[in-house]
Amino acid sequence: MSVMKSRSESNVSSGTHGSNDTFKISSEHLSEQKPWNGKRLSCTSLPMDIADTQINDSRFSSASDVDGKINYMRRLSKNYGVPIDLYHHQSIPNSTSYVNEAYLETPTKDINFKLNIKGRHPLKIDIPEINVQFFDIKSAEENDEQQDCIEKTRIKLKRFLKKHSKYIKLLLFILYNIYLGFAIHRTWSQTKCYCDGVKFLVLLTAIVYFFMLYYLVLKKYVIAPCFRVIKEKLIKKLTKQPFVKTYLSPIIWFTILIMFVTFAIYISSKNLRRLTSAAGILGFIGIGYLLCPHRSRINWTPVFWGLTLQFLLAVFVMRSDFGKTFFKCLGDKVTTFLSFTDAGSSFVFGYLVTGEFQGKEIPIQGGIMAFKVFSVIIFFSFVTSILYYYGIMQVIVGKVGWFLQKTIGTTPCESLSASANIFLGMTEAPLLIKPYVSLMTKSELFAIMTGGFATIAGSVLAAYVSFGVNASHLLAASVMAAPSALGLSKLFYPETEESKTSHKALSIEQPNVLEAGANGACQAVKIIANITANLIAIIAFVYFINSAFSWFGSLLGAEYITFEWLLSKIFVPFAVLLGVDWQDVENVATLIGLKTVVNEFVAYKKLVEMKNAKILSQRAEIIATYALCGFSNFGSIGIQIGALGTLVPSRRPLLAQLGVKAMIAGSTVTLVSACFAAVSLFDHFDEPEQRWLRAGLFATFGMSGIIPAAHWAVAEGFLIAAHLDFLGCLLAMGISYLTGAIIYALRIPERFNAGKFDYWFSSHQLFHVFVVIGSVLHNKVVYLLVYYRLQLIEG
Repeated sequence: MSVMKSRSESNVSSGTHGSNDTFKISSEHLSEQKPWNGKRLSCTSLPMDIADTQINDSRFSSASDVDGKINYMRRLSKNYGVPIDLYHHQSIPNSTSYVNEAYLETPTKDINFKLNIKGRHPLKIDIPEINVQFFDIKSAEENDEQQDCIEKTRIKLKRFLKKHSKYIKLLLFILYNIYLGFAIHRTWSQTKCYCDGVKFLVLLTAIVYFFMLYYLVLKKYVIAPCFRVIKEKLIKKLTKQPFVKTYLSPIIWFTILIMFVTFAIYISSKNLRRLTSAAGILGFIGIGYLLCPHRSRINWTPVFWGLTLQFLLAVFVMRSDFGKTFFKCLGDKVTTFLSFTDAGSSFVFGYLVTGEFQGKEIPIQGGIMAFKVFSVIIFFSFVTSILYYYGIMQVIVGKVGWFLQKTIGTTPCESLSASANIFLGMTEAPLLIKPYVSLMTKSELFAIMTGGFATIAGSVLAAYVSFGVNASHLLAASVMAAPSALGLSKLFYPETEESKTSHKALSIEQPNVLEAGANGACQAVKIIANITANLIAIIAFVYFINSAFSWFGSLLGAEYITFEWLLSKIFVPFAVLLGVDWQDVENVATLIGLKTVVNEFVAYKKLVEMKNAKILSQRAEIIATYALCGFSNFGSIGIQIGALGTLVPSRRPLLAQLGVKAMIAGSTVTLVSACFAAVSLFDHFDEPEQRWLRAGLFATFGMSGIIPAAHWAVAEGFLIAAHLDFLGCLLAMGISYLTGAIIYALRIPERFNAGKFDYWFSSHQLFHVFVVIGSVLHNKVVYLLVYYRLQLIEG
């Protein structure tokens, strides 16, 4: 080992040896090779950073390998002897090292020293004069030995786990499946539905195993090769056809529009308010078109795709048995999970959370919101931080963003931000795309802002659930808003520039566990402080405004005039477009006004009060839940501009210019979600006559496959037909459709086992399974027929 040589040698001037005495030491004194009698040398002058000491040795990874240098000096000390305290003022405070007789930090970075070692004794040590002190070393050596033992144990354990990770995972996998088997054997018959007990565990296990099978086997060895073949042999040939290029897209969108209009008219046959909700969707789209600054540049493809996905999600949640069961189960689990917050908050705050005062004669009161509801935000932020640390949230956000990008056609940055807004707030979601914000076009920035206004953060969603708002509808509203926000943002502000982020491969940063926990805690505290301050100020101000309006009205004999009354009149047109029943119009208008002018927190609090007082009907309550689910209010404009302005200060004027319009676009998204929910709130499809209508329709689909296949086999011969792939798929398609129709029409299996298939494997669900299989085979048949015809033409 070699170290850079110092500028000058030191002279000796020794003093009296005592526990607190200071003296000067030089190379002549060190050459005597005398032990230090259990005393430790400690630098009292300002040390040089160890990382700056250049040690030219292959055993160190770099010149800044501090740990390597420290460990090397410790090994030297154990061989040669003198204990010294080396102080590293940044990363290694008070670390002890042992070097041969004297290996001291120099007082300045300009002075270095040279240590030449041959055998067990140094030939020469050149060091500058340094002030040192003596003190007892015995207890410090014991602590060092304990720390070394713990560190060695930790390193060995880490290496063992890394070396045998495969075997450990296999062992855990086997043990889990053994446990699952015993659980199924003992408690399966005692569990009523798949949302509880061992059936819920089996469902989660099946989902996990499916994704393992998909990513480890199917995606790599089945789906990817098939997609490459289809893309090369079919898609490329079809896209080159002039008819496909010119007319395919308009035909698709015209068909979707006709289907939606027909659907809306049909379901409105028994309730005209649903038709009003469908008209409201067109009305809100018209508002976006009128406010668009570049109407000729509107790309209707993302607009229609966003609205289509929003509508399909609404039908899935409101009408589908599986969708209703799924979101109800998910909402119940979220509510139960968040209720565990009471255990921690009641331990700290006691009766302020539970309302259970000491004493038998004192009745139970309601918990105080600042201690009960806000504690939920802390717990939810804590859990979210853990999920981010382990990468679970990154996977969910990334997959949802990829899906939105592929379906709607937006850029990766826009899609990722929109998917993140489902779980995060308007200030946190843009941080995921922080490096790209400065490169975004005006339309992309507008889409980011619209997504923030159109959704709510997961932490405040937890607070609304604790209020008593239906968790399943809140979750559905958050998911539905993501595609619609992207679509309507392209209507309000279409793209007029060339995007610089359209081909960026985005990655989400994964912090360490300490950073994740600290960020989660700080984020929760900031959110609570912000909510508390705003609630105190805003609610007080609303009551003041109410009192002022009432006082002015009383002078005219109209004491009923208040701020909320005024809002109920101003926002009546929006409530009417939502399709709310007439007796609930003014109440829903009041909630929309509070949400827009004040904030959604106050509006949801008012909604719960109306719900408990039974002022609103169930239909109006559901529609209002969707209409209020967003940060689109005037106060949030400043928050949004401030958050994005810190990422791109140079574009703050542009953000201020887009702020109000983005808030209007976000409000439109929530109102359109409410319209789709209102349109989907029908129940007469469960009537018996509709069951036979749908069964007959899909039975016809089935026969359309079976009859041509049979005719081809008879006409061409069974031996020839057996070698044609598309005939087998055509026959399988027809059988699948026909089987689903028969099961659905005869209500199998619940006809023979009443009450046992209320949640899963009912005739309705089996019907959809066979229909999906039939549709997949239908697409396969079309592909094979086209390929077969192309071969005949080429041949």
